[in-house]
Amino acid sequence: MITVKEFAKKQHRTVQAVYQSIDRYKIQLDGHIQKIGRTSYLDDDAVAFLESKREQNPVVIYQQDKDEELEQLRKNADVMKAKIAELQEKINKGQENYIALQAENAELRALPAETEKKLAVAEVELKNANEKIDEKDQKIAEQKGEIEEKAAQLKTAQEDAERQKQDYQKEIDRLTEELRKETSKTWWQKLWHK
Repeated sequence: MITVKEFAKKQHRTVQAVYQSIDRYKIQLDGHIQKIGRTSYLDDDAVAFLESKREQNPVVIYQQDKDEELEQLRKNADVMKAKIAELQEKINKGQENYIALQAENAELRALPAETEKKLAVAEVELKNANEKIDEKDQKIAEQKGEIEEKAAQLKTAQEDAERQKQDYQKEIDRLTEELRKETSKTWWQKLWHK
């Protein structure tokens, strides 16, 4: 007695291919296959019958040991999982960098708008300052005009005062001269108005 798995390994066939042959020749193999638990056993007649049918229909199948192949596939799968995890990490970092660059780009794009806003505010402030300076210049010019007018009036008044002073001085001199003449007169001359 031999298990189906052992027979498949001996024949270099898959277990599924052996079960297909058993199913195909179910009637001829009736009573030659025993099932104990989940394992199927072939007696010597079933083995000989399946081998003869295999020789009549030769099929060349190259099969490696499935356990080794499965182990190799698992190792490859583990390596691929590690590579996938590494690539996913790189993708995540790339997405983080992309998001950071988008935020930085948005900030940089906002800078000209903010700068234009600040520039507009500065231009308004400069215009207001210039208007105030112009108003002050105008007031200074008006005050200068008033001061020059007052200075001209003062100069005219000073010249008038100087002329009056000279006129008064002449009058004082004339009166002083008259007084001197009067005081030098005698009493008699004063009486006769001489």
